[in-house]
Amino acid sequence: MADNTDITQWLEAMRASQDHLASIVAPLDPAALRTQSYDTEWTIAEVLSHLGSQAEIFNLFIDAAASGAPTPGAEQFAPVWERWNALPPEEQAAGALAAGAAIIERFEALADDESTSLTLDFAGMTLDLAGVASLRTPEHVIHTWDVEVALDPAATLNPAGVPLIASVLSQRAGRFAKTVPGPFTLAVQTSDPELAWTITAADAVALTEGADAAETDAELQLPTEAFIRLLYGRLDEAHTPADIAISGPVTLDQLRATFPGF
Repeated sequence: MADNTDITQWLEAMRASQDHLASIVAPLDPAALRTQSYDTEWTIAEVLSHLGSQAEIFNLFIDAAASGAPTPGAEQFAPVWERWNALPPEEQAAGALAAGAAIIERFEALADDESTSLTLDFAGMTLDLAGVASLRTPEHVIHTWDVEVALDPAATLNPAGVPLIASVLSQRAGRFAKTVPGPFTLAVQTSDPELAWTITAADAVALTEGADAAETDAELQLPTEAFIRLLYGRLDEAHTPADIAISGPVTLDQLRATFPGF
C-alpha cells in the first residue's frame, strides 16, 4: 500500500493529474467544451469549473489552517461557486487549468517550508498538509476521468494517482455508500497494484484492508483503478473492463446501487 502520509507522493500524483488534464483540455474547441461529460448534469466546461472553484476552496482551507481560523463552510463556498458558474465555458476551462496549477504551487511551497506545520479539522478528520492533499488529489483524478472518458470511452484513471487513492479508500468508502444491500461480506482482490479489502454490509457499509475469501460470502476480482471507480460511482456497464470476476450472492449491479457516486 502506498504511503499516504508522504506529501511528496501526493504532490507528484496531483501534478501528474494536472498535467494530464491540461493535455486533454488544450485541444478542445468551444463546441467540445459544451459537450456532456461523464456526469449527465455537467458539460466538460462545468466539470472544469468545479475543479477550478474547488482549487480556490482548498486555498480557503489552507488559509484557515495557517491562521488557526475555523474551517470554512458553505457561506464562504457559495460566492466562489457563483462566480465560476457565471463564467463562459472558455473562461471556465482556462481558469480551471490556472487555478489547478496555482494550488499545486502553493502545496509545494508549504511542503518545502519546514517551519510550516498545518492542521485542519475537516469532516471529523484532523489533517496535516498531506491529509489536505489527499482530499484534492482523488477529486482531481476522478473528475479528470469524467472529462477524458467523454472523449475516449476506453479511458482509465491516471495511474499516477491510483495507488495513493487506494490507500485512503478504507477511511472514506463508508461515506460513499448510499444504500445497504446486505447483509454480506465481500472479499475484494485487485491488481495493478495487488491489494485486498473486505466490504461488509450490515447495518452500514464498511471497507477494511485485507481479505480472506474463506471467511466471506462472495469474492470480487478486478483492477485497482476499476475498484476505485466502482466506489466513486463510475463503473457502469459501458465502462466496466472485461477482466472482472464476481462470485457468490452479490452482483455488480448491487454494488453499483450501493455506490452511486457524487
